[in-house]
Amino acid sequence: MAGKVLVTGGTGFIGRHTLAPLIEKGYEVHATGRKQIDAPAAATLHSVDLLDHNAQCALFDEVKPDYLLHFAWYVEPGKYVSSFINYAWQAATLHMLDQFKSTGGQRAVLAGTCFEYEFGEALLREDDSPATANTLYGQVKNALRQEVAAWSRSNDLPCAWGRIFYLYGPHEYEKRLVAAVINNLLLNQAAPCSEGNQIRDFMHVQDVANAFVAVLESEITGTINIASGVDDTIRDVVNMIGEFTGNTDQLDFGAFQPRPGDPESVLGDVTKLRETVGWSPNYDLRSGIEHTVTWWREQLASEKAL
Repeated sequence: MAGKVLVTGGTGFIGRHTLAPLIEKGYEVHATGRKQIDAPAAATLHSVDLLDHNAQCALFDEVKPDYLLHFAWYVEPGKYVSSFINYAWQAATLHMLDQFKSTGGQRAVLAGTCFEYEFGEALLREDDSPATANTLYGQVKNALRQEVAAWSRSNDLPCAWGRIFYLYGPHEYEKRLVAAVINNLLLNQAAPCSEGNQIRDFMHVQDVANAFVAVLESEITGTINIASGVDDTIRDVVNMIGEFTGNTDQLDFGAFQPRPGDPESVLGDVTKLRETVGWSPNYDLRSGIEHTVTWWREQLASEKAL
């Protein structure tokens, strides 16, 4: 299946982790992004404002990708959930798909989010669980999912929509849960958190990236959960970080209350991912947290040496 693939958001948290696997599978890899990263030499990076329709057109005319992995979106912590910029990305994505088709595109896989779901069910299933999000971000993503499905049918171009659950790993934003706890403990600082009884579906970012590559290479269309299907609690995750950093004494459970409306459980059904796509993760939670703690420890050591 190897051909030319364009990864939008290719310098971001997930996108950057797809580059090496795609290259290893023989693809000619092009990636968009606004920041410099230590990318594989075989990947071609393009600095493009994807919200600029003219820039989009120029990019697709130049690259003419066979395949599209679309991760780019507005994700500024603390702001993206309620930002009207989500609407700009909705429009930009639809324009992008038109450009992709007009330049010979064959298959697209786009990143959605578990926040499209109405939380409350014990197991969130792609085709059965209500998708009535209570955040602007989730509502816009779900509306786009429906538009992409209609576009895919009318243009006879297969598209899949990967709903991402909770992820962690190298290059995570430092104030997100896993990265923040790791950094605090490695710096011998208190790591405040809630009691941590909420159930969450965590997956290592490299597994998330590999899952998207597997979906791209499959024939599946429509919505698919990109999740582990394992019901760990936040307390499980934080305790494991304490163990691997050797600093459990600084864990501060109950330092604050969960946000109002925070769901008790967010767990994805992974039947499609495991049985239809035939993919399963390389990391379980324990090996993934150990790998992530090691990566952050090396990052801190490197910064200290400068």
